[in-house]
Amino acid sequence: MKKKQTGRRLMSIALTLALAGSLLTGAGSRKVSAAFKLHNPTVTNSKVTTWDCVWFGKYWQNDTNRDGKGDTTDKKEPIKWRVLSVKGDTLLLIADKNLDAKSYYTENNTEQAETRGRTLTWETSTIRSWLNGYGSITNLSAEDYTADNFINTAFSQAEQKAILTTKLVNEGNEKYRVPGGNNTSDKIYLLPLSDAENTAYGFVSNDARTAVNTKFASDQGALMLNIPAKYENNGWWWLRTPGSDPYNATCISVSGLIYDDGTGATAKGGGVRPVIRVSLSAAGSLLSNAGTVCSDGTVKEVKPGKEKGETIIKDTKSKAEYAVTGKNTVEYRKPTKKAATVAIPETIKVDGVTYKVTSVAKNAFKGDVKVTKLTIGSNIKTIGANAFKGCKKLKNITIKTTKLTNASVGSKAFSGIAEKATIKVPKSKLKTYKTLLQKKGVGKKAVFKALK
Repeated sequence: MKKKQTGRRLMSIALTLALAGSLLTGAGSRKVSAAFKLHNPTVTNSKVTTWDCVWFGKYWQNDTNRDGKGDTTDKKEPIKWRVLSVKGDTLLLIADKNLDAKSYYTENNTEQAETRGRTLTWETSTIRSWLNGYGSITNLSAEDYTADNFINTAFSQAEQKAILTTKLVNEGNEKYRVPGGNNTSDKIYLLPLSDAENTAYGFVSNDARTAVNTKFASDQGALMLNIPAKYENNGWWWLRTPGSDPYNATCISVSGLIYDDGTGATAKGGGVRPVIRVSLSAAGSLLSNAGTVCSDGTVKEVKPGKEKGETIIKDTKSKAEYAVTGKNTVEYRKPTKKAATVAIPETIKVDGVTYKVTSVAKNAFKGDVKVTKLTIGSNIKTIGANAFKGCKKLKNITIKTTKLTNASVGSKAFSGIAEKATIKVPKSKLKTYKTLLQKKGVGKKAVFKALK
């Protein structure tokens, strides 16, 4: 096998032989609750990567029944995922560990491909069919995975709805001039070769690419090495890009080296490290904080179910922080910088995604003594309790929305604003809003005017 790494440094002879022998023989800034945020990976000057992590789905991982084996008689446990990217409402996730051991193609699949005159690719691989629960027509081995597959084992129907279908560009191996085959659309997939080197995903070093096998993956045949000690319990894992010929698939070694010539596609010891894209608003409380992991081995874990919630995004134009509340809707949470003039906009655009601003959070401006002028956009339906309480210099308010009701405006939302504030509201709501806002704390000396 040929190895790819920064500077093309050679791997130690012992590790090279151990991995090669095993492979050839077939042995082997988002916020999800008030308590935690999700970020893109961060990298230090010394090339140590930190990934935020989440819990999502369940799979067999540990020897929970203590019979000495990791198998399907054990209890399924929450899956930890590393956050590779946060963009809009979407998380790109990769499993923290190798979850299972599978061949890229089942035994004799290459022979079947040759007799059919077809080339092995990600599209026709058995590992793709197994991950996604496809039928026999999809892969060259004619294996039916509709009943026995990863997606139905690991995810509930609600969780599957939160997993986005990704249109994959299945790149070929440029070095060896091996085509990658047709593009596909899949919910669950493997990283391509180029992504394993993507520094934006935190893959800045070999250590950043290493993966530990779960007990279950190990007992299903995933390769584990006990020497050198640094790589104890690590396993090699599959990429989806072809290797030096169509019957090899690229992979990552136990030490994080990229094997761009790959290994035989029928090798049985390859770890499976799935990749998914998840809609945060669709996942909701099905997804929870799992803490962080670092490429230097540091793990700060939050136990499953301890923290759940929503996504927070920041908009530089409106200088504010927002919570994603649904598909393309957000709540104004708080200003990122206090200012005398504040406008809560109709919409914001973050990472190419446009969101309607439909609510203002409770306590959003509570005690803000700097704000003097406020505009509330036309899409606002809800204003939380104490949202503007104690804004004693707030004397000019323009309300463009017509959607506020007594039930949708929280108690004391405007308590303590300037006594003689001027409040402009839609003409059709002048009388209604005067009564409403006075119930929510606006003083009797405030002047209400109709918007022109």
